[in-house]
Amino acid sequence: MNFTFSNGLYTIGKNFFSKKELIDLIQDDLIENLLTKDESIIEKKEPSNQNLSYSTHAPTQTIYYGVPGSGKSRKIDEKTKFVSDEQKIRVVFHPEYTNADFVGQILPVVDGDAVKYTFKPGSFTRILVAALKNPEKPYYLIIEEINRGNAAAIFGEIFQLLDRGSDGWSSYCIMNDDINYEIRKTVPELNWTANTGIRLPPNLSLFATMNTSDQNVFTLDNAFQRRWEMELVQNQCSDSSQMNAKITVNNQSITWKGFQTQINSIIGEKSNEGGLSSMEDKRLGCWFIKAENGIIEEKKFANKVLKYLWDDAFKFCHQEIFESDIKNFEELQKRFFEKGFDVFSENCGLKDFLSTTQPDSESKSETTTPQDSESQSETSEQ
Repeated sequence: MNFTFSNGLYTIGKNFFSKKELIDLIQDDLIENLLTKDESIIEKKEPSNQNLSYSTHAPTQTIYYGVPGSGKSRKIDEKTKFVSDEQKIRVVFHPEYTNADFVGQILPVVDGDAVKYTFKPGSFTRILVAALKNPEKPYYLIIEEINRGNAAAIFGEIFQLLDRGSDGWSSYCIMNDDINYEIRKTVPELNWTANTGIRLPPNLSLFATMNTSDQNVFTLDNAFQRRWEMELVQNQCSDSSQMNAKITVNNQSITWKGFQTQINSIIGEKSNEGGLSSMEDKRLGCWFIKAENGIIEEKKFANKVLKYLWDDAFKFCHQEIFESDIKNFEELQKRFFEKGFDVFSENCGLKDFLSTTQPDSESKSETTTPQDSESQSETSEQ
C-alpha cells in the first residue's frame, strides 16, 4: 500500500489526511483498517504522480475575455463538447448571486408533519462531489459572466482552493462542514472523516467568461486573476455564413462583416482620439447578433445592434455615427424602418458598404452596387 506526503497532506492508499487527522486515526486504532499487517514501518516518500487515477488529468482554470459577441462561450463549448452534460455544470454570475447559491445552503424541508433542515448543495459542491466520485472522468465548472457578480464574495474561502500543485490537487485545503458532510454522504468509499479538508481534485477544471466592456460592474482583483489563466478571445470569425449574412432595409443591404468592420473602425479611432482604452471594449463581436440562413432580420438588428450603439457604445456621442437631428432611440428606430441605413451620418462611411436591392419577384432579387448602377446607366446612354 502506498504512503506518501505532499503539500502537508498524507496519502494512504486512496485516502488523504492532514497531520491532525492521521494522529487521530492512530489514536483511535483505525489505522489498522488502512495498512496491511506486514507494513509495520511507515516511510515518508516523495509524492508519486501515478498513485491515483486522478493524476491522469491535467486541470485548467481559464478565464476567456473579449468584446461582447467574440465567441467566448463558443470556445468553451468546443473544449467541453467531448464530455456528457452530467460532467459539466454551467452557472451565470450576477449581482444577486451569492456564496450560498454557489456552495449551498441549509433549507427547510417538509417531511409529513415535521419540518427538517437539510443542506442543499450549490453548483460548486455538486460538481466537486461528482468529480471525487468518478476520478477517471474529467469534470468542468463553467462560469458565465464572472465579473457581473462579486466573484471574491461568491467564492469566499473556496478562493484558497484555486492554487493548484504540480499533481493537480489544490495546494491548500479548507474546512467546510456542509461540503464535507455532503461528500461523506454521497461518496462513502472515500472514507473521509469530519476533519478531512476540502481540496479540488485534478479531474475538475474551471472555465469562465468575461466581457471586457462589463469591467465596471465588478472588478476582479489581481490576487483572484493570478490564480487563473487569462486568454483573450480574438474578435475574428471564420464562419462565412455568419460574416456574409445580409441586413436588408428599404431596398438597401449590407453584409454583417461590412457593417461590423466599419463600426469597429470608428470605435477604434474614437478610442485613440480620446485616449480611452475602455472605448475599444465597446466593439461589436462577430457573434454579437446571430444570422439565420444568411439573413439578419431588420427588426432584430434594430432592437439589438442599434440599441447597443445608441445606449452603450456611442452613448455620449450619438452624432459620431447617427444623423445629428435624431434625438432619441425611438426616433432612430422609426426612421431606420422607413429610410434604412440613411439614419447613419455621412462621416460614418457605411454608405461605401451598401448595395441597392431591386426585387423583381418574391423568390428572386437583384442586388447591384452603386458602381454597377453607374455602369448600367452609361451603357444605356450609349
